[in-house]
Amino acid sequence: MKKIKGIMTGLLICVFLIMGSMAVWADQTGAVSGQTRVFDQAGLFSETEKIQLEEEIAQCRKNTKMDVVVVSAYADDRTAEEYADDYYDYGGFGVGKKASGVLLLYYMDGPGQSGGECYISTSGTMITLLTDERIETILDDVYGNLGNRDFAAASQIFLEDVSDYVKQGVESGQYTYDRDTGEIVRYRSIRWYEAVAAVVIAGILAGSVCMDIKKRYAMKQSSREAANSLQAYRADCAFHFSVTGDKLVNQFVRSIPIPRNTSGGSGRGHSGGSSSGRSTVHTSSSGRSHGGGGRRF
Repeated sequence: MKKIKGIMTGLLICVFLIMGSMAVWADQTGAVSGQTRVFDQAGLFSETEKIQLEEEIAQCRKNTKMDVVVVSAYADDRTAEEYADDYYDYGGFGVGKKASGVLLLYYMDGPGQSGGECYISTSGTMITLLTDERIETILDDVYGNLGNRDFAAASQIFLEDVSDYVKQGVESGQYTYDRDTGEIVRYRSIRWYEAVAAVVIAGILAGSVCMDIKKRYAMKQSSREAANSLQAYRADCAFHFSVTGDKLVNQFVRSIPIPRNTSGGSGRGHSGGSSSGRSTVHTSSSGRSHGGGGRRF
């Protein structure tokens, strides 16, 4: 009995340790089990500001039907891009199979220091909506408040801009440029009249094929006609071989330069000039694709 009690006690201790570890991880990364979306690890917001910001984020998530997260943290050995992507991926954020959403990070240089980097990380559908140019515009809009350390006001402007851009939809000529591989994927949306036309054309083609098959099976051939058809078929079944050759006349090579981002920010941020409609993406440590951009303040 004592041995059994000892085993049971050991198991209970293990269970409590595991539960405690899970609670710590959920607190640090913001597991999606709760609705909290403001994680102020650097202490930039007052309690009142956090409550108000949570309400505004909830409304933004409802309007966009995607996830929205605001995080403040002190810099470690990772870049702002790496920290933001990891926090989003390993925190379990995102909506749907693509884990669509956006994370705003205030990456402070250290306790008591006013400098840092503001970084925006996008995932899933939000990548096509928040192009490099739109992210730069958002950073322009929030930058003034960052210098004044009014992070609550900066976050509110960020939420307003995100809602506006989602409402506007995907930019005309939008394309995704993979920074790691150089691959370019262009966005193509199907308009309602194109879908209707496709259905009508498919219906006409299907109907014509059915009518043709019906007519063929409805034909009645005499034995003589069938024999003649068979003879004609056999006559056509002849093979004629001839010697042919291919001769190279000329060849053409066309080079197309791939647009590259000339970043002016720190780490791997995408600040600086960007092509209109382009969303630059990269692969995070989790293997997911992310867009984004950042700027120091």
